[in-house]
Amino acid sequence: IKQIHQQLYVEGLLQGNMTSEEACDMMNRLVDRLKPAPLMLSQVPQRRIIKVPKGITIYNSVSNNSDVNSVIENYYQVGLENARENFLLDLFAQYIQDHVYHQLRTIQQLGYLVFS
Repeated sequence: IKQIHQQLYVEGLLQGNMTSEEACDMMNRLVDRLKPAPLMLSQVPQRRIIKVPKGITIYNSVSNNSDVNSVIENYYQVGLENARENFLLDLFAQYIQDHVYHQLRTIQQLGYLVFS
């Protein structure tokens, strides 16, 4: 466990009925309890957001011959975030969830981790 704390990066998203001060205090208490060693700047994960030009598809394939399992993961960019679009996307995801599960898990019997 001590070795894990030497290479630990802590990041949190707190949601709910609390003030920003309470959220910061909660994160500070967590960090104080874990006592992670500081990371070098090159070790801190960098976020990258890339706008894919319209009509362009990015495809990445990785093979592992020692594992017969596989995965397909799709991401779709839908423009700037706003409440209406978020609502419609959540509604769409809920609508297709049962259909996707039925097709992939029940009919095609692809695996246990099937979701939309």
